[in-house]
Amino acid sequence: MIASEHRTPTPIELERERTLIITEVADTAIVVLLIAAALASGSLTMLGEATRGALTLSIGYYSLWLLRAVHRNTLKGFHFGTGKIEQFAWVVVGLGMVFGALWVGQSVFRALAGDSPAASPLGLAVAAIFNALNFCINWLSWRSMRAAAKDDTGGVLGAELSARWGAVVGTGNLQVTLTLAVFARDPGVVLLLDSFGAMLVVFLMLRRGVRMISAGLSSLFDQPADPERMEAVRTAVQATVPERALIGFRTRLGGDRLFVEVAVDTASDPTIGDIENYRRSLQTALRSLETPVDLVVVAS
Repeated sequence: MIASEHRTPTPIELERERTLIITEVADTAIVVLLIAAALASGSLTMLGEATRGALTLSIGYYSLWLLRAVHRNTLKGFHFGTGKIEQFAWVVVGLGMVFGALWVGQSVFRALAGDSPAASPLGLAVAAIFNALNFCINWLSWRSMRAAAKDDTGGVLGAELSARWGAVVGTGNLQVTLTLAVFARDPGVVLLLDSFGAMLVVFLMLRRGVRMISAGLSSLFDQPADPERMEAVRTAVQATVPERALIGFRTRLGGDRLFVEVAVDTASDPTIGDIENYRRSLQTALRSLETPVDLVVVAS
């Protein structure tokens, strides 16, 4: 580890932190209510939403810790950043999403097979009310986050914005199925509507969980850049470093950051000034990728 200088967050950064703190506190309250509603109503939809909410809440608190650490420069002590730690956490939470989805899905199939009692009309009404509250909190949180982010929609806050919008869409769809289930009179129709809402949650959990695992593992195993960015790096390197001096280059993805290492042949007698010029020219050329790039030029 190397020494790092603590910095004081700017007023804009503090505003973003406060926004995230308020939304996480609200999320904690709604998750507790969702768990209570799931237990009291017996609704499969609420069971799935409470599970998804609890797992998503862990991501939110982790994002809050990460945002505060970035604003205070406390993560600069790691030579190569904290990408591996971050991606490992995403893999763990992604696995939780997948197993949670399978558990909820199993509960749905048991209910459809007649092994579990269907939710009562009163229970579904309670579930619909709590889901409406959940939808309102997600909508207000998304609006406040978007206002706090202003034009900066990248990094931790950008990821939270994307996740929050997914929650808005998901709870909005669930509200439709729960409301229809409340007004349905046939017990079979009620069970089908509740099961459909629960399977929608299962789908959302599986999709996000698989994406988190895929993104996390690709970073943990040093996956190279995608073909489009790889070609952009190749073009920039070939246009900057003379062919006689170039040994090669390699890339790897680390979260939303692209790491590029360019090797220059010592047999071409490069000076320190030559290597620095290569680095500056490449850094300028790679700005077109619109991706954070960690570039190093080494003599081999």
